Amino acid sequence: MARTLSATGEASVLANETTEEWILLLTVNHASFSGPQRFARRRTSIVSNGNTYNAAFFDLSFPDQTPNQLPRWQVTIDVVDQAVLAELRSVSTAPDIQIDVIRASAPDTIEMTTGADYKLRSLAYTGTAVTGEISMEDLLSEGFPGGRILPSNFPGGF
Repeated sequence: MARTLSATGEASVLANETTEEWILLLTVNHASFSGPQRFARRRTSIVSNGNTYNAAFFDLSFPDQTPNQLPRWQVTIDVVDQAVLAELRSVSTAPDIQIDVIRASAPDTIEMTTGADYKLRSLAYTGTAVTGEISMEDLLSEGFPGGRILPSNFPGGF
């Protein structure tokens, strides 16, 4: 998939040296949450597009490229807020997760994003950390066609 960076972002990436700070943003959301949980991988919180991302350390491991299998990432989030940890522990279904990349000098410009098509599965908790697996919905196992073509479903086709 092609990615388009802003002109300033591209210049920063291609430069031999840069003072630009690139920041990973992580958004975890679920219908049962009081609101999305937002984390920025840095020492201080940051506001991007009107949303406050709390400073937190999280670690991402990039997915393997295995044939006939959707990519799966590992993420570990060090959550120091017990209220956030309790909210994450309370879910029974996989929360949505989105990863964005911004520059500190232009926090409202999303340079790259995963979009909202990913889920946080296999959650494990240790003290103040949450570990999980990021994956997409398994579309490879879906049957095709997904439904039956009947006159009651597609009256214009008959």
